[in-house]
Amino acid sequence: IRKWGYLILCNILAGGYTGAVYPINPKETSICGLTCYKRLRDLPEAPDLVFITTPAHTVPDVLEECTEKKAGGVVLISSGFSETDDEGKRLEREIVSHCRKHALPLIGPNTMGIISSHADLYATGAHPRPPKGSIAFISQSGNLGVQLMHWAMGQGIGISLFLGSGNEGSLNSTDFLEYLESDPDTRTIIMYLEGIADGRRFLETARRVSRTKPIIALNGGRTDSGKMAAASHTGSMAGSTRVFNAACRQAGVLLAQKPSELLDLSMGFSSLPLTPGNRVGIVSLGGGWGVVTCDACREAGLEIPALPDHII
Repeated sequence: IRKWGYLILCNILAGGYTGAVYPINPKETSICGLTCYKRLRDLPEAPDLVFITTPAHTVPDVLEECTEKKAGGVVLISSGFSETDDEGKRLEREIVSHCRKHALPLIGPNTMGIISSHADLYATGAHPRPPKGSIAFISQSGNLGVQLMHWAMGQGIGISLFLGSGNEGSLNSTDFLEYLESDPDTRTIIMYLEGIADGRRFLETARRVSRTKPIIALNGGRTDSGKMAAASHTGSMAGSTRVFNAACRQAGVLLAQKPSELLDLSMGFSSLPLTPGNRVGIVSLGGGWGVVTCDACREAGLEIPALPDHII
């Protein structure tokens, strides 16, 4: 009952997902009261989405079955790929090549899973079920991501979508950002990033998306030690922090300094409309709060214009 496949299945069922759910296990006939199939090719219909939790060396054969069954997409939970060693890198290249050849969308590998609250799909290896909302979260760390989902639950913050992108063997954070640009349920986007494969494409996409939907990012691997940890975590090669920060400023991406700031800032943006400029008027019940707010705004590069007489 502690295996990933069982955990994700239980979370899908507990979350109230109303679509068809098909467990697959060669040794069982029934799991959680559902008919269990021995192989993916035995399913009565083509699945919209397949969650794979089997050992890394078995994944190529499972993907062959996904292609044969015309699956809509794959979330590859399994680890043991580019975050491990040269053999893991070779295996990841093999599965990515297969998915691209057959136009099979792939999230992962080495991912915690996904949450689509508006579809009542809570498919992760942990148990957060945040309420429906308008904040989408793309995270290259599954554990950090689901912990933030737990914090969101505690603070009553609604989530539209959570994507644990994992190693980003095929689909990556920029692809997800492009999807969220047109997602009607998402108004604010937060991201945890350890590395960007195509910096120019990310910059161009973020610049466009941020005009209508605020993007808040936390960059992991800002120090030498963090870069080493990122390489062993998701196989990411964290780049220059100064370059990343400068690019984000050009693209209108707001940078957070710690995980809790992702939620704090996203909550502010989800509660308030985007301002048309950088001029701020302040109303305060106490003089001191007005003073410190003026200081904070000015230090952040905002303007505090003098109020005209008719406003006063």
